[in-house]
Amino acid sequence: MSKNNNRIILKKNKDINSIWHPESGLIFNDNKIVTGKYVNGKILSLNKDIISLCIQWKFKYDENFIVDEIEQQDEGDGENDEGDCDDEGDCEEGEQQDGCDGEQDEDKFVKEDNVVKEDKVVKEDKVVKEDKVVKEDKVVKEDKVVKEDKVVNEDKVVNEDDNLLNVQVCNAINNLINPYVYKLKTEISEQKIIIEDKNIEIEKLRKELTDIKNKFSTIKQLFL
Repeated sequence: MSKNNNRIILKKNKDINSIWHPESGLIFNDNKIVTGKYVNGKILSLNKDIISLCIQWKFKYDENFIVDEIEQQDEGDGENDEGDCDDEGDCEEGEQQDGCDGEQDEDKFVKEDNVVKEDKVVKEDKVVKEDKVVKEDKVVKEDKVVKEDKVVNEDKVVNEDDNLLNVQVCNAINNLINPYVYKLKTEISEQKIIIEDKNIEIEKLRKELTDIKNKFSTIKQLFL
């Protein structure tokens, strides 16, 4: 490691337009975190060797940029398939790798199929729950309508009972006071007759009084 008074020097690499550490070749992002390595004009993704180098220099590295060694091996196998096999051992190794790739693909398809089935089960379960909620909501609404109808009918029955009770009370009151009313009306009629008779007598007395006054006046004039 090249250090200047125990200081690590980072520079701007114009070829890749990124910050890098010349002595280790490590590339940094804007947050001074290692994302790969620059070697012979190529940018390498993080792997175990580059991570070991980061640990050696005490640099932080971005785990999101780590490339799985299986993927790197697959890329290497692809390049070997393009050329001829050097010997029978290499060919057998390539066939074994192809077998592994096939098993990985099958495993991938199985996982994807399981994911699809689980997603389908989740959706069906969601539909069942929503259907259950709809049915429960419908039952609640129907129960509410039944209760409201029952309340209306009960209220109607109560009103009819109240009306019948009012009629019965009115009839009982009428039956109770009718005799007294008739008696009072009879007494009033009798008193009217008596009053009329008294008025006749009063008129008669007034007439007699007038006659007496006239006679008295006549007698008085005789003596004058």
